Amino acid sequence: NATIGTDVNWLPTDQVTVCLVRSKADATQRQSATFGVYDTAGGAAARRLGAHLPWDDGNIYWDFGGATSPNRLTISGQSFSALLIDRFVLTAGPAGSAVYRNGVLIGSQSTAISRSSGGDYFSLNSGNTTSAGDLQAFNYFAMHNRQFTAAEAISWSQNPWQLFKSRRDLVNSP
Repeated sequence: NATIGTDVNWLPTDQVTVCLVRSKADATQRQSATFGVYDTAGGAAARRLGAHLPWDDGNIYWDFGGATSPNRLTISGQSFSALLIDRFVLTAGPAGSAVYRNGVLIGSQSTAISRSSGGDYFSLNSGNTTSAGDLQAFNYFAMHNRQFTAAEAISWSQNPWQLFKSRRDLVNSP
């Protein structure tokens, strides 16, 4: 688990996009968080910014400002395999929330949502009121303080490394 810092000034509150590339070490579903704000104060769901990819019930949960709908997006019917590399894009904000897995929209809702900030810790491989992480390897993690469009989410999924190219390289590439 890696604690990044406290949620005081730097975590987005009105809109966000999280992009990550990761692989699970096994297919076991655990009570674990992939990333999130760890609620040290207790009962502060309004500060949530985190995901379970998946929780032990097999569902994906993407929380932004709460642990119930519309602030929680719940997605069922996904399966996970050992060592399979997944590219996730999770968005939340004025356009609602959405989760893309490997360039495919797997769940969304259209109600505008936001979150409040607090002094809790943000972590990779824990958070969302659980200190437990999954057995997984992160290859890439980025958080943007804006909500990606569907086209941007799909484009990033096709080539996560494009954000590291200069504008000149993008214009001149075939």
